[in-house]
Amino acid sequence: MARAHLLVVDDEPSILTTLQKALTLEGYTVDVAGGVKVAEEKLRKRSYDLCLFDVMLPDGDGIELLRRARENKLETPIIMMSGHATIDTAIRATKLGALNFLEKPLNTDALLIAIETALRLDRAEAEARALRVATGATGELVGESPAMKKLGEQIARAARSSASVLVTGERGTGKELVARAIHVLSTRAKGPLEKLNCAALPSELIESEIPGQGGAGRQARHPAGFLGSLVPALQARDA
Repeated sequence: MARAHLLVVDDEPSILTTLQKALTLEGYTVDVAGGVKVAEEKLRKRSYDLCLFDVMLPDGDGIELLRRARENKLETPIIMMSGHATIDTAIRATKLGALNFLEKPLNTDALLIAIETALRLDRAEAEARALRVATGATGELVGESPAMKKLGEQIARAARSSASVLVTGERGTGKELVARAIHVLSTRAKGPLEKLNCAALPSELIESEIPGQGGAGRQARHPAGFLGSLVPALQARDA
């Protein structure tokens, strides 16, 4: 299983090939782009765990690419690299949110350390945000216990995934709270979170109301997330 999905943007094909091979050997999945236009197309199509931007690009400026990415609320960790960098350029990149600035020619060991450090920091921040959401949504979930820290980690992992998530637990244990935290931290947070009380609906109508199960009404609104509790009949059918 790949450790993370990276995007490398550089104007030199030989560097793209070398970095792609080296990072792939380390277990990363790597996409490459030779300029600003291709990079922005790739960033629109999918999310990445980390990006590497060269400063000098044939159709633009890597610093400008960084600036636009941040303006578009891209929170992916970004590392800048350049063979013609100045202190002013490095300062600009840092102020715009770059986590690191590497000088070319790149040292492979230093690059791998920078990538792993950035990914580890991003994971820690995501887990901290998840824990803040979970504990901040209600005064009853407050604490620094190992169980709460584990909950924050699980919420963060689920939020980064595009897979369906089933939250289970006894009544009153905070399933809805966890579901809302996952939604808030996901890339779909700006979309609606549909809530459906299955117990309040006739069993024959439940399936038609659940997104992805043939429900016309709720499918038409394209919910970004779905929150509900399954009744026994539907649980048995989906088991």
